Amino acid sequence: MNSNKKITIIGGGINGLCIAWKLAQSSFNVELYEAEKVLSKTSSSSSKMLHGGIRYLESFRFSAVREALSDRAKWLDIAPQYITVREFFVPVYKGAARPLWKMFVGVKLYQLLAGKKSLGNSRLIPPQRQEINELGIKTNRLVGVVTYFDTQMDEQALGQYVAEKASAAGVNIYENNPFEQISADGTAKNIEGNIIQADICINATGPWVRNLLDASKVPTKFDMEYLRGSHLVIDREWYHPFLLQAVTDNRVIFALPYNGKMLLGTTEVIQPSPDNPECSNEEASYLIDEFNAVFSNQISTSDIIETFSGVRPIVKRVTSKSSPSKTSREAVIENNDRLINVWGGKWTSALSLSDKVLAFVCSK
Repeated sequence: MNSNKKITIIGGGINGLCIAWKLAQSSFNVELYEAEKVLSKTSSSSSKMLHGGIRYLESFRFSAVREALSDRAKWLDIAPQYITVREFFVPVYKGAARPLWKMFVGVKLYQLLAGKKSLGNSRLIPPQRQEINELGIKTNRLVGVVTYFDTQMDEQALGQYVAEKASAAGVNIYENNPFEQISADGTAKNIEGNIIQADICINATGPWVRNLLDASKVPTKFDMEYLRGSHLVIDREWYHPFLLQAVTDNRVIFALPYNGKMLLGTTEVIQPSPDNPECSNEEASYLIDEFNAVFSNQISTSDIIETFSGVRPIVKRVTSKSSPSKTSREAVIENNDRLINVWGGKWTSALSLSDKVLAFVCSK
């Protein structure tokens, strides 16, 4: 019986919690250990969206987008009280890297990939419509605005909901309990020297997966790069979510309603380690300049209430000591005897990732 099989999970971010919840629902005996408070690191520093990753369509990652949209629907099914469906606006100007036709095809494809779980019809708004004036965007060189539907979440409340569901399912959660060593035989040692023996140990430490493996001298076929994503909370009432094409580097950034203010983000800056990510002055200026390029009512650094940054782990498969292959933002599950390493992952896909980990555990 599964209830006799003990699972130790190291890492209390959203992926670790969803995995723990799923395994406990399948009658495994699950313990989860978090170095600080659950959901206190990367999982608390997202853009507060549950989404399919519309920007991934231009790199033809259709299956990844479809899976994420399926996960978005699952989140809406299990916890709609913490999720808001919104219509996102995408202004398109002359000379943009993604012209109006391409953006409209993209949002329509995004809608179609959601299938029956689509949240609403995408629209194309001509620049002469009165609705454009109500958005507060600059109209000089404006070609039009396309829209699509996606969701924002109350990240803290939804995370707490998952933690409570995991606990109610039988997961024993131990906070402020960092681990310094794991092993392929299922053992794990915390910083106080206590050894935990389990049938299976799951390393779900997010950006710190590689660090824990290196400290434990456990071989792996994967490596990580780290991207810092920084956000600004702006002291301005904001009612509509926007996706903006950055003039500087053709990236996309979001301006979102957030607790009665505006959330502006995110950046992509290489981070040397997953520890202590902080928004730089250059990142703040970049986000402000890109916002001001679109909106008539300008903002400045004096409008910043708060900044926060998270680290996105980018997974690389190492084919030799000197030759890493292409990187990926998708999660990877690596099995090493009684040790399972979960590389990468993000908020939206945490549910499908937990299903995949469950399948790994059940196959052992």
